Amino acid sequence: MKINIGKGINDILFGMKENELKEKMGIPDEIDVMEQDDGVVTRSLEYYDHGLTFSFDSDDGDKLSSIAINDKGIKFGGVEVGMARDAVLTAGAQNEWGDAEIEDLSDDDPFSMEVVMFDKISLSIWLENDEVTEIEFGPLWADEENIVWPS
Repeated sequence: MKINIGKGINDILFGMKENELKEKMGIPDEIDVMEQDDGVVTRSLEYYDHGLTFSFDSDDGDKLSSIAINDKGIKFGGVEVGMARDAVLTAGAQNEWGDAEIEDLSDDDPFSMEVVMFDKISLSIWLENDEVTEIEFGPLWADEENIVWPS
């Protein structure tokens, strides 16, 4: 798979509509719908055999706004599911993804949960117990309010 930072994966581009994705990927294995407190609705289409989840947000005009990799074997700049936290930070520095912002999402659970964000390239890497569980990326931003949709 060819991952293009800010653009998408293979011929699936950020900004496309759900029906366009289904034409390329087929019927998803699962569709999750989540409404956030602010009223934004996210539809996530999961394709288990591909290890990918595609999300469409209502506040982005129901366009493809993020792709998540949740299966081993798909690498993003050398980062893959199962990799250790320190290796993620090393890859970020080597790939010049900008400063890593780390947010601790742990509760009182017996395991730790963090997200490592590289805002420069719209990349979030989710970790449980210092191991990558998901890699999520999206389109680039012109500023804090405007997405740069690929053409």
